[in-house]
Amino acid sequence: MDKSKSFYHTAKSIFVFSFLFLPLLLSTCDEKMPTLPLEEAPVSFKQYKIESEFMSDTTQVVTPQIGSSGRLLIGKNEDATAFALLRFETFSTIPDTFENLIDVRLRLISATELPYDSNSVAGTELVVETLKDSSGITEWTEDSTDFTNFNLNDYTRKECGRFAYSNYDTFYVPLDTALLTYWEGNPYENYGLVIRQADDAVRSVQTIYSSEASSYPLIIVRYVEDGDTLTGYVYPADDISVVKFAQTNLDLGRLTVSAGIASRAFLKFSVEDTISDPNEVIASAKLHIKIDATLTQNYGENFYLYLSLLDSTQDWNDPDFTPSTSSYATYVSIGPSDTSIVFLIGSTVQKYTSQYHDNFGVVLWSSTSNSGVSTLSLYSAKASNPDFRPYLEILTMKEY
Repeated sequence: MDKSKSFYHTAKSIFVFSFLFLPLLLSTCDEKMPTLPLEEAPVSFKQYKIESEFMSDTTQVVTPQIGSSGRLLIGKNEDATAFALLRFETFSTIPDTFENLIDVRLRLISATELPYDSNSVAGTELVVETLKDSSGITEWTEDSTDFTNFNLNDYTRKECGRFAYSNYDTFYVPLDTALLTYWEGNPYENYGLVIRQADDAVRSVQTIYSSEASSYPLIIVRYVEDGDTLTGYVYPADDISVVKFAQTNLDLGRLTVSAGIASRAFLKFSVEDTISDPNEVIASAKLHIKIDATLTQNYGENFYLYLSLLDSTQDWNDPDFTPSTSSYATYVSIGPSDTSIVFLIGSTVQKYTSQYHDNFGVVLWSSTSNSGVSTLSLYSAKASNPDFRPYLEILTMKEY
């Protein structure tokens, strides 16, 4: 490293002439290292610290897609407004004729309420309504519907029933038997059901298990066949939470990541100029990021934050870029009381310094396994207090 670079980076060399100390060091590395010949040749270790002035970052707000979440969200709080859509399409588990139906009920199983503050109302009333439309609107899907392309006011709604919400409970809502007849006879006009709060003034969000969970919604049908009373079941075809985030807390000093990928953070750290020797092996690399607890809302859950490498300059801040759980580099689980994050990214930095992968930056994002209104606020490289800014610690080794 030349003198100009030493102004910005801390480098410390430790020469070890005995091969006996190398296995001990490797056992403390955060990732599995390649097998190296252990000879009695000197090995040099260097420590680097890449600070915020060598990082760039941004937060991007995108339309949330929460169709694959294990819970449906209903309600409103400081973070978001939400309602749930359900559709049932397969009626092969009940008789071909609906003339002998006794009753039809929608079964819903709740998870937990997400309170906004101490004024949250216990036993919040939820209403289930049918959706009908006469203007030829394309049916909604859990893969593409969101608050920008779905408006409840475009539909004629008819109330089926109401219930007072409670945590970890089972609810049965009666449905008109003629509704199944209509859905079966008019499959292209089957817009399903909506579940919403009866009173928009309530400041809390309720969650109900979705079709991705084992306690999924279900239509239970009792009917008569050959003089016997039988029970059949209709399973959900699609369900989704239509969520609109408030997104009022975005500023240059923060990186915001929301569940459902409603917002995600992009980060790039320059390592190529600092570690330019291709013979230096990355023994350890730790990315440190501090959490802004005042703007973070995880509702008492662990927040799973993923880190994925970007593959092109177009990925940076691209609203059409969608990270995948099958291709992430690493992740961390963040507890409700955690104040900082450490990503172990030795293999990622090694790819950059060995020129195996071009450094286009990384994206930080949350999967839909988190509650869809959970939000994580991180201090960015532009934070007003330098002590809160992210930094990268790297340990390298080189055999002489």
